[in-house]
Formats: sequence, C-alpha cells, structure tokens
Amino acid sequence: MAVEPTTEGDLTPERPALRPVAGAFLVFGSYAGAWAVAVIDIQRTFGLSDPGLGLVLALGILFAAALNAVGGALTDRWGAGTALARALLTWSALLIVVAASPALGFFAVAFTLATAAGGFVDVVMNVVSAAVLADRPGHLVRFHGLFNGGAVLGAAATGIALELGASWRVVWVGIAVLGFLVAYMSHSTRLPSPPRGIHPSLLRALASLRHEGLVVLAIVFAASAMVEGGVATWGVLYLRGHLGLGVLAGVGAYVVGQGLATITRIAGGPSIGAFGTRRGIAFGAGLSAAGIALEALTSSPALGAVGLAVSCVGITVVWPLLLADVNNEARHPALAIGGVTAAGYLGMVAGPPIVGILSGIFSLTTGLLVLAATAMFVSLTPAHVRPTDDPTS
Repeated sequence: MAVEPTTEGDLTPERPALRPVAGAFLVFGSYAGAWAVAVIDIQRTFGLSDPGLGLVLALGILFAAALNAVGGALTDRWGAGTALARALLTWSALLIVVAASPALGFFAVAFTLATAAGGFVDVVMNVVSAAVLADRPGHLVRFHGLFNGGAVLGAAATGIALELGASWRVVWVGIAVLGFLVAYMSHSTRLPSPPRGIHPSLLRALASLRHEGLVVLAIVFAASAMVEGGVATWGVLYLRGHLGLGVLAGVGAYVVGQGLATITRIAGGPSIGAFGTRRGIAFGAGLSAAGIALEALTSSPALGAVGLAVSCVGITVVWPLLLADVNNEARHPALAIGGVTAAGYLGMVAGPPIVGILSGIFSLTTGLLVLAATAMFVSLTPAHVRPTDDPTS
C-alpha cells in the first residue's frame, strides 16, 4: 500500500510513526557497537591480518554503497514501512549466517552480503528521518543520538559476553532477533515518506552531485564517513591490541565515548542546531582529529582511552548536520541524500584498506594519524550546498 508523503510543517500525526525508524537506529547502532568491540576477536577467530580485515570491510561497504544508491528508488516503490521491514529482515537473517560462519571464506562472503543489506537499512532510515526532521537540524542530531545509544548497548553487551567467556557470535544473533522485531513493527506501521522522485543508478547518482551543487559536500561526507567508520573499527582494536587494555577497559573507553556522544546528540541537539551547521561540523571534526591523534601518539592506555572517547564525541555531530543541509537545500532531497550517502560509503570503502595497508607497512599508529588528518580536512573545508537552481546565485 502506498504511503502518503509527509505533510510539511505538521509533524504531530507523524511522530508516533517514527518509532520503527527509532528502533532501526537503535538496532543498527547496537551492531556498530558490537562490531567495534569484537573486531579483534573476529580477527583472531578467522586469522585475519589488518590488511585482510580492511579488504573484507571494503568489499562489504562497496556493495552497501550500491544498495544505498538504489535504496531511495525502492523506498518509493514499496513505501517506507515495507522498504524498512524488508531491509531489516534481510540484514538480520544475514547476521545470523555471519554468526554461524565456520571458516574465513564463508565469513567473508556472508559478511559482505550482510554489510550490503545494512546499506539498504541505513539509507531508508536516514531518508525517512531527514524528510521529517531536517527543517530542524538540532532535532535531527538528537534523533541520530539513538544510534549512539544503541552503540553503547551493543558494545556493553559484547564486552560482558566476552568477559564471561561467551562468543561474539551470540551477541550478533541477539541483535538479529531485535532486527526481526523492528522489521515486524515497521511492516505494520504507516511511516512518513519523502516526496517521490526519479532515482538513477549509482554512477548516475554520483555524477548528478555536480548538478546538485554537492561535489565538495560529498567529498567532506566521504571523509567524515571514513573517520567515523575508522574510529569504530580501529579505535578499540588499537587500545586492546597495541596499548594492552583488557576487554572491559577497552570496551569502557568506547562505551564512555558513545555515551557522551549520545548525550551530545540528544541533550545538545537543539543547541548544536542553533550554533549553525558549518560551525558545528568544524568544531566536531576538529575535536575528533585531536582525540584520534592523542590515542595514536600516547603510550599511556588511560590517555589513549580518553582520546578514543573524545574522537567519538566529536565526529558524532557531523553526519546528521551534513544530512540536514542536503535535505534543506538540495533541489531533489531524496536523490541528493542517496548520492551523498553513497559517497559516504565510498569513503568507508577507502578507509579500511588505507588504514589496514598502512598498518601492515608501517604501524596502526600511522593509520590512525591518517584518520586524524582526514578529520582535520573535514573541519577546515567549507562544505555547503550550492543552490544551482537559484537564478540569483
């Protein structure tokens, strides 16, 4: 059944319908937190080197970028509720397959497919939330705080499971079960949908960024995605594998960072919106750069943990503020969000192998410093939407 577009300016009847989207943010965030904590254990389970891990991640994210670009078109065709339900069902089923992987080859294929399905989940929940809340950037930042809250829960659950001698596989199955529940809720709920539009292929979506005035912003989006994904993948791994922190201490640093990020997004969202998107992006990315550099350059586990926490807080405001700019200023918001988030996924594709290869050739310290430099690039680049359809521009 088709879903009527959201009525602009009247959010009251749509707020209850955002509950499945909120659930998707929580579940997807819980997976991100579980991954950040368990990545070193997954490496040991399958005998993955840092470059090998980077390659597996890059393959998965590359396929996710392709599904991300067509996610808007499928949302148009099926309606937001059905699209989110089908994406969550597919992703959750594949998580169970990943958790059951007996060997590296099986894991690599299953993980690639699961990551691709996750790209579909990501674009649907971002398009729906941005369509309703982008006119209030601070509230969109607050809504994205649910992802960080989920990351806290996923990281904590994984840390406790590992400390008790259980496997990371158990936690992934639990997250998949939650995904099935949210999928059921999404299917039975009328979700607000953005206005329908024409959605081209991945290559055409990326090519259209120039006509939408989004080239610089898409580059910044890709760089910020590289930093956010890099911190999640390599931050805890560095604390546990290179600075010698135990499971609970490493998890604690990540949980503190994501907890502060949750508070920053939820409690500070309106203030961040009033502060201005460009200044918010510059401050957040600069803070993240400082935190990553501190973790990479210190030999103190305590300072490294502080650096990880600071980097998590800083980078957390960048993604939703960029999305708000795109949704408010682009001529075709759903298309533009699909294009820039596809660019973001391509940034994530580049990140893991770059850090992994640098780790193999030099050290993981070098890889983290590259992430810090990338975050500083995001902070200093004046990215904004160029309204090309404005005759006065």
